[in-house]
Amino acid sequence: MKILILRFSSIGDIVLTTPVIRAVKQQVAGAVLHFATKPAFRGIVENNP
Repeated sequence: MKILILRFSSIGDIVLTTPVIRAVKQQVAGAVLHFATKPAFRGIVENNP
């Protein structure tokens, strides 16, 4: 299953969204997660396992 997470607003919102990403990955077997955000915020999520 492919899941796209969209988060375009502030840096704080993106940081607070990261636990949700982890929880979805753990609970949905075979999930492939993609995160879309503004280029300025890419560094926050690109190294998140």
